[in-house]
Amino acid sequence: MYMITGEMLPLFMAMVVVVPLTYQAIHGILERQFQFHTVLSIYLLRPMEIMLSIMMFPTAISYVFVMAIYMAMKETVSLTSNVVDVIVSSKYLYRALYVFLFLNIYLLTIAIAICIIKFVLNVIIEY
Repeated sequence: MYMITGEMLPLFMAMVVVVPLTYQAIHGILERQFQFHTVLSIYLLRPMEIMLSIMMFPTAISYVFVMAIYMAMKETVSLTSNVVDVIVSSKYLYRALYVFLFLNIYLLTIAIAICIIKFVLNVIIEY
């Protein structure tokens, strides 16, 4: 049976909070410390960053929405145990949570790769 336990909840919430904040922190450090604004206009990496950040936040919001539905259904088990048990125990809702989790981690990996590419290109241009 697929259920979210108390040990798994920090992992799921980390995706919603830590992933976007980590991306913004890495982006901010590399932009300010290494002055990537010179590379951004040349290699057009800014549109890719914008697309990634546009994709990241709806994924996190969708995760929170699905998690809220899941938790609401889990709380109502005591009232309507037979009907809700069939819905909550289905693996599709639980798999949707994993899809949102790994999609957001995948997007963060791409965003970090873009920051590294910008750093390498900036070093190459300066020398």
